[in-house]
Amino acid sequence: MHRGRVFALILVVLLMTSIVGCSSPAVSVPEEPAPIAAPVEDVHDFVIEVTGNKGNKFSGNYMTVMADGSSTSHSVDGVVLANYVVAGTMPTVKYTTRGSIVSCFFQQKGEIGALIVIISKDGYQVAMESTNAAYGVVTIATP
Repeated sequence: MHRGRVFALILVVLLMTSIVGCSSPAVSVPEEPAPIAAPVEDVHDFVIEVTGNKGNKFSGNYMTVMADGSSTSHSVDGVVLANYVVAGTMPTVKYTTRGSIVSCFFQQKGEIGALIVIISKDGYQVAMESTNAAYGVVTIATP
């Protein structure tokens, strides 16, 4: 019988240990970090300059993309005019827009002359492309 009591005592001790172990304070699980705040919208002021030889006709499109992926597109037709001349520069037609990225496509409508497209971002020139080809095309975007 003595063995039975020892066995029962061991069983009680094991049972008590497992019960106490189950009722001990739970190990704290670290909470997931708070989500990172969405980035502030990346908005810039853009100027698209279309220049070349006086009188050159052109048509094209410029698209502005916002940080959230939405976009707006503008179709344009123009003529490089003399009244945009500033001393020492070529005649220029300017388009302004606000967004994160600008992409442009312009085509000259004639056989002679140059068509030059310049994009400035927040006052600094960031891209320039040109063509001298008859009915040439300029495709340009901000980096």
